[in-house]
Amino acid sequence: MTNPMLKAALAYAKLGWPIHPIWWIKDGRCACGQPEGACKPGKHPILKDWPARATTDPTLIERWFARYPNVNIAVATGPKSGIFVLDIDGAEGERTLVDLEHRLGDMPERYVQQWTGGDRNGWQAFFAWPEGRMIRNSAGRLGPKLDTRGEGGYVLLPPSLTTKRYRWAQERDPWSLPNEPAPAWLIDLLDPPAPPEPLHRPTFSSTTYRSPNGEDRYADKALVAELALVALAPEGMRNDQLNASAHALFRLVKDGRLYHDIVERGLIEASRHAGLHELEARRTIASAAKARGL
Repeated sequence: MTNPMLKAALAYAKLGWPIHPIWWIKDGRCACGQPEGACKPGKHPILKDWPARATTDPTLIERWFARYPNVNIAVATGPKSGIFVLDIDGAEGERTLVDLEHRLGDMPERYVQQWTGGDRNGWQAFFAWPEGRMIRNSAGRLGPKLDTRGEGGYVLLPPSLTTKRYRWAQERDPWSLPNEPAPAWLIDLLDPPAPPEPLHRPTFSSTTYRSPNGEDRYADKALVAELALVALAPEGMRNDQLNASAHALFRLVKDGRLYHDIVERGLIEASRHAGLHELEARRTIASAAKARGL
């Protein structure tokens, strides 16, 4: 009788996904034999040099399973497999993702998706590797309980078993769907594009960034000046300058001398020009607005 795990591993190899063996659960504990708490049970590689040895070669895969018939399966993420993975850990991860979608744009309608073996209804979204960009492993960079696995990473695949068995979402397995590209905003958050070179002094038009009716000359000048300070802030001081300028401008918003949406839009544009990570910039701006009671 064919080993179902071996059958799955060979099917993944045919997709061009380099796989490698993972320790399995035996009698409720990790089969690696380490003391309890010393490893992630059923989730860590058997091969120490797995990044180099992950393979699509069926002969090698069959050899692994002949030696370890109960292994779990992992795919090495990154350019080698042509995929990276977004990991959503339970309800908190869901909230983080929904918040990003509300502010930056929707996820694709359909993508390869699996339910993971955790006990908090975790799941993972698989995306095509973006040519010319670098997606690395991250934990919490996008927000609470929202991680990524890219270059140098791996994820377990069905029917691997930890606390629960991994399984593909209905009609979202890699044979039913092609690897879809991730949203541009997600790629930019994980691999921010370099700021334009050379960095010229930005100009913020007084016809775009101005006070109500353009009648408060002090507020207009303050707005343009603060935006320029943010845009030209040197590395290491950019977020501090953004915070200071946001507080100064939102004080004028509180006094009815500037429009909230114009200040926010200007600060985001200036932050982008300075090379600040947009998610970080939005958090700083929102925090300053909240501090001013807006």
